[in-house]
Amino acid sequence: MPHISKKNLNGDQLDKLYAELIRYINKTVIRNEKSNPLDELLTRTEKIMLAKRFAVIIMLSQDVPQHEIYETLGMSPVTINLMSLHYENGNYTNILKNNGKTDYWKKIFDHLNTAGGLMQPKIGRGKKKI
Repeated sequence: MPHISKKNLNGDQLDKLYAELIRYINKTVIRNEKSNPLDELLTRTEKIMLAKRFAVIIMLSQDVPQHEIYETLGMSPVTINLMSLHYENGNYTNILKNNGKTDYWKKIFDHLNTAGGLMQPKIGRGKKKI
């Protein structure tokens, strides 16, 4: 689990630092640089956490049942439920506004459905062999 220093920044300091981080990442993306600053900034655990949260939002937008999401991604039902409540309250609109404009929605499901992927049938011919 990621840890945060006990020394807190005030809200204004945190907002300014975060804005600078986002500005830097956006510049990197716009310049289409091959290096990704997130690869250097994030730990493996943080990458997994963010990728799974992103997948939850996509799956919720595709009406995948909550129980299937937590079984597929190995996340806590409480986390999925909380994210579902946020989704229902419209809290992920910036992430979802690109729906239909790019094919990353399909790519996420393709990654989850490929051979050995997470969303394999649990019974029948296509079931995972453990």
